[in-house]
Amino acid sequence: MNSNPSKSKPSVTRTSLTSQRGSLPSTTTGGLVSIDFEIRGKVQGVHFRKYTQRKATELRLRGWCKNTEHGTVAGRMEGERLQIDMMKDWLKRVGSPKSRIDGADFKTAKAISSFSYGDFQIIK
Repeated sequence: MNSNPSKSKPSVTRTSLTSQRGSLPSTTTGGLVSIDFEIRGKVQGVHFRKYTQRKATELRLRGWCKNTEHGTVAGRMEGERLQIDMMKDWLKRVGSPKSRIDGADFKTAKAISSFSYGDFQIIK
């Protein structure tokens, strides 16, 4: 009979830890941030902006991206720090299926009090 109560205690603890872990992202992000980026490589003519917009929307980020005249994709993104970090990793490592990422530059993230954009847009 002692094995049943001891089995139930870990599950209660796991439930408690799960709920605590679930709340960590909102308490550790510290609010909204904005960051500018520029991605180098084969990123034009390979649907990089479209895939960037999709990923940003999936992560609930707002902002914009555009092709530059020197062959890069530049943009700005706003959102919770955790989602921004996930997007930075995606921009550095994944991109669109036919892209080749040679480098990614990110400016220092700035704290913002509210969103400046309604969604994530492609600027043409």
